[in-house]
Parts: sequence; C-alpha cells; structure tokens
Amino acid sequence: MVFRSRRPREYFAWKYHDNPAGKAVIMVAEAAGKIVGQVASVPTRLRLGDETVSGAQSLDVMTHPDYRNQGMFLALAKPSHELASSRGIEVIYGFPVPAAFQGYVKRLNAEHVGYVPIWTRLLNPAAVASLSPAKRRIFSLGLPLLPTGKDNPQGVEVREEKPSEEEWVSTASQGATGQLCRVERSADQFRWRFDLASQRRYRWFSAYRGGRFAAWAVYGTNSWGQTPMIDLAGDDRESLVAAASWATRRAKESGLGTLIAFTNEEKAIGALRACGYMQRGKVPFVVRLQTTRSLGPNVHLPGFWRITSEDSDTF
Repeated sequence: MVFRSRRPREYFAWKYHDNPAGKAVIMVAEAAGKIVGQVASVPTRLRLGDETVSGAQSLDVMTHPDYRNQGMFLALAKPSHELASSRGIEVIYGFPVPAAFQGYVKRLNAEHVGYVPIWTRLLNPAAVASLSPAKRRIFSLGLPLLPTGKDNPQGVEVREEKPSEEEWVSTASQGATGQLCRVERSADQFRWRFDLASQRRYRWFSAYRGGRFAAWAVYGTNSWGQTPMIDLAGDDRESLVAAASWATRRAKESGLGTLIAFTNEEKAIGALRACGYMQRGKVPFVVRLQTTRSLGPNVHLPGFWRITSEDSDTF
C-alpha cells in the first residue's frame, strides 16, 4: 500500500476534485485490469509578484513494485504535463522524494530551485522510542531545557480559536508582492484547505495585540499517523512566538511526540527557534515552466519563493 494506511474516499474527493483552483490532473497506467502507476498534479493559484497564474503541485507519484525501474514515471509524467498545459497550467512545482528527484531534473526539464528546511520540535520521550535506553535517558534530561517561547508577552492575548477568513488572508499573504512567489492565499482556498473533508483535526491559536489580530498558529493531526505539522504566520514577532508557544504546549499536553514545520519564511523560522524547534533535514524543491511567456519574478531563484507547511499536501 503506497500510503501505508487506508484513507477514506472523502479524503481523495476533497484533494483531487473539490479544490477551488481546479480538479487534479491525474495520469494512470493500467495492466491486467489493475492500476499499476500514477502521476498526479493538484492545481494551485500562484502569486508571482503582482500576477496570479495557474500552477500545480506534482504529488502522489506511485508505481506498483512489479513495474518499477521500467520507465513508468516518465511515461506518465510527460503526458500528464501536456494535459496540464492544455488546461492552462503554467508552472508545475513539487517536493519530490529521492526516487523521483533525478527524473524531474534530468528528464523532465524541471529546475532544482533549492531546499526547504524542516524544523522539528521533540515534545515527549515517546518521540524517540526507537533509541537505546541510554539515549532516551539523555533526551529525557535535555527535553525540559529546550526553549518554549513566551506564552503571554505583555499586551498579547492568545485565543484557542480559528481566525476569520479576512484575518487569515491578511497575515498568510504578507510579502506576496513585488518579486516574491508563493501559493496565493484567498478566502476560498482557506475554506478548502482547512475543511473537515481533509481528514485533519486542526487546532488553531490566534494572537491579538491591543485587540488587533497579529498572528496565528495551527497544527493538524490525522488518523493515518503521519507526524503532525505546524504552520504559522504573522506580522508581529512577539505575537507570532506566543501563538507558536501555545500550539506547541497544547500539542505536548495532548500526548504528541513531535511537531514539524516545513518552511523558509524568516519570521516563522524565528518564532519556531524561540520555541525550541531545530532544523533536522530539508526537502528538495523543483519547478518546471509550462509556458514560454515572461512571468515576472524568476521562479528558478530560491530567494524569491515563500513556502510554508500548508503548501505541503502532508499538512
């Protein structure tokens, strides 16, 4: 089983069909009446400088074990990209696993733009159950020494509630002008991304300074056991740290062993570090242009992109 667990039909309906940016582009291979390979791309609206264009995230690449190392990925990816172009998709991007990375770069003309760092916060000794008893003891002694941020800095109030669409959009889209590239933040994307049909159980933490909305943090868990991810955004550092601190503490109290964040946003990184998150790994980021027209910002330069956890389909 590719996903290592069975996921409900509603999840795939949400992911592939209900997306406000458009239905997924899916190419499959069939043999003996069975699906033996797939390449999928989920449409997104990309904000490239001052322009919004149709983009798509390549994901859920899979091949049946009996058909691996036979060129299945390339046989599906090329017509999939052609179909995406026919639907007006101008940029395809992704965070490929090692097995697919070389195919994207060497055979599909995708550009390896750089890496997106992964930030990890260990919360409970259960997170390192696979370590030796001696290492577990060292971890248990060191865990209380990790910084936790400030839950209630002066003038900041944190509420355990979901922000309004307007509040989320105002903070999540900061910096998405000029020469920057990112997934566009909009009210309909917000409703879809955090819908219950996503099969994630999200917990929200909204921070206010002087009654003004200033930052939020959210983490999500699911029934198939992936490591929970946290995402955050805001324009006020202390409010951002407070929201992240509350979310991290609540995750620990609920028994989670680890939280991870997938982001290159500098403000978010600062808040994560203040709460004891450390960089542990990175994910390659590739971009493939589907058009010959000029798109403004150079999408092949890593410094132009802003990526956060919610841009990953595993969030």
